[in-house]
Amino acid sequence: MERLINYEKGQPHGPTVLFNDFGIRIQEGGYRNGLEDGEWKFYTTAGELEFIGSYKDGNPTGTWYQFVKGKRKVYKKY
Repeated sequence: MERLINYEKGQPHGPTVLFNDFGIRIQEGGYRNGLEDGEWKFYTTAGELEFIGSYKDGNPTGTWYQFVKGKRKVYKKY
């Protein structure tokens, strides 16, 4: 796996993307002051969007969605 990530003062900060061993994007989101923050997307090993949700200060927040056969459905509410 390979992760593209920026650091500020030794902590993850800004956008990040994670790729599997085949170079397919499987995760993307952002950090602020070392914690997950903002919208995150999670993909299958084939690169298809599977989940989307948000973090605030490292904690999941709002409504998270799961995509099944291209259709969005509520996965979990925080």
